Amino acid sequence: MSQEIILLDIYERIELNVELKKNYIFDFLEEFNSLKNEYSINGVIISFNTTFDDNLYLYKTFTKFTYKEYVYKIYFEMEGEIDWQEEINKLLV
Repeated sequence: MSQEIILLDIYERIELNVELKKNYIFDFLEEFNSLKNEYSINGVIISFNTTFDDNLYLYKTFTKFTYKEYVYKIYFEMEGEIDWQEEINKLLV
């Protein structure tokens, strides 16, 4: 399952992917397979990588975590380097 949110006034983008079936492989989500950093929000460990895109002038962050038995893979294009953390915090309330 996938959902995309585009914030037109500031050109930020959030793309949410949820694995509904365990061990199903999506080749187009391979960017989520080698996440090197970890961050914890409300006891949920989030693996992530963040880079700055010089063309978009936005931070690109790939995140992956398990919550309520589902695997979430969320891609962010945000103005701030850690703005994605606030968006995930809204999901995990």
